[in-house]
Amino acid sequence: MSVALSFVSDVALILLGGKLKRCERLSARLGDVLSYLYLASAVLKYFQDVGNKKDDSTSVNWCVQTCLYQIQNAFLEFFSNFPNRIIGTALRFLVFPYGRAYQRPNDVLENHLATEMMVPGDFRNRLTQHFYFGKITHNPVVQLDETLDKMIAAEAASLKLEALAKQGVIPKKLSLTESIAQALALQALTQEEARLLGDFDMARQEAIRVDEFKAL
Repeated sequence: MSVALSFVSDVALILLGGKLKRCERLSARLGDVLSYLYLASAVLKYFQDVGNKKDDSTSVNWCVQTCLYQIQNAFLEFFSNFPNRIIGTALRFLVFPYGRAYQRPNDVLENHLATEMMVPGDFRNRLTQHFYFGKITHNPVVQLDETLDKMIAAEAASLKLEALAKQGVIPKKLSLTESIAQALALQALTQEEARLLGDFDMARQEAIRVDEFKAL
């Protein structure tokens, strides 16, 4: 794609000259190609600089696939809108002789990446290393991070509670608080498990609560 950008830019400058600058939407698409090439190159350089860590391979694949897909779209829009349609069609064939070469990341890759981002570990630590986690009042980043920790701590208890509901031991339509109370009464949950679930539910409710304003 880097070679293609060099070639297409040369052809456009030869045929359009200074007019290319005045064709702002046309030149902007070449700018988009350059921007995504820069982003993809930066991702690959970072991956190399940190030692090609296996934990980063999913995010690297997602980033590069996304950049290549956006580069392809920018090129195709450039070719479709080139003033000389014959030259535009010829350029499209030279750059993409077999049609579209790149696809956006599929759902499996995106789900895998989302899962990795939600699990504490080296990858997530590197991803959030420049976030501010200072203990200021109502820091939403800190709040979400603490809620995630509580969700992970309560995961086993949550699965046990779901199993009780599926088995019909406790009704399915109860609120979480009511489900915990019934499970405790049946001694199906320990006090510690109930506490973990309660802490998570309280943090979750706080995290999703939106600001309230009085009606004028």
